Amino acid sequence: MTGRSLLALLVAGSLAACSRYPADVRGSLEQARQGALEVGVADAPPWIEWNDGDPTGVEADLIRAFAEAEDLEIEWLQRDEETLMHALEAGDLHIVAAGLTKKTPWKKHVSLSEPVSTCKSYIGVPASGVPTLSDADI
Repeated sequence: MTGRSLLALLVAGSLAACSRYPADVRGSLEQARQGALEVGVADAPPWIEWNDGDPTGVEADLIRAFAEAEDLEIEWLQRDEETLMHALEAGDLHIVAAGLTKKTPWKKHVSLSEPVSTCKSYIGVPASGVPTLSDADI
């Protein structure tokens, strides 16, 4: 095998391996199937919020839909974001739902999902051009 062919094979193999990232290297899905999907919740309305022992919001709905599709039970745990992220990093949780964005400092320590929603804000002013709110209010 020539050096060029070997290099092409190595590059192709490397790219194929990259297509699986992030992989479930800890076997979290299998663990969840044997017990329950352990989900940490930190309040981040409207994305997720703890309401009388029951998480609500779009992230909670997505997690419930995933669990239903995979026939998994869910164990919810409410804590602050930092505590939950350390538990996730240590492998003590399967998922953290906390309204995280791509700007979170935790992205250096854990794998983030793809965005589940994007928002745009529009601000209008009266035709007179005189806003009824101060800049601070806006």
